[in-house]
Amino acid sequence: GEAVMELFDSHCHLQLPRLLHHAPAVVEAARAAGVVQAAVCGCGREDWQDVEGLAQRFPDFVVPQFGVHPWWAGSHGGEEVATTSGDWLQELQTLLVRWPGAGVGECGLDGARKKIIPMELQRKVLKPQLELARELSRPVSLHCVAAHGALLEEL
Repeated sequence: GEAVMELFDSHCHLQLPRLLHHAPAVVEAARAAGVVQAAVCGCGREDWQDVEGLAQRFPDFVVPQFGVHPWWAGSHGGEEVATTSGDWLQELQTLLVRWPGAGVGECGLDGARKKIIPMELQRKVLKPQLELARELSRPVSLHCVAAHGALLEEL
């Protein structure tokens, strides 16, 4: 017979409220289309529990990714989130240790949103995530819009 191509969805947000409640059907449809696994990328501490729950419900399908997306960089308490001593960073490390196969992300820089979320704040939130990924030897799911040079400087 003909060889079947297996697909890996390298970036999705199955934890978003509009999808989370339909997760079994979404996973079933993805599998029917040849997707064997999916990286479910967290956006911030508000949804890490949902990402973890999906990884528990679909352990052979969901590859969890935990991180702070640049759009959410300011929503964890403004400047507080941007400090390496912030609670969110400890929580992120705890999740990554608990999930040895998990990656860091979605994180990065978004120049298109710099008027809403200053680039300096985005960088302060990104840096400790990259350091943690290096320390734990984890892959990183990067978000980059209109900030390629700045992101390369951080890497």
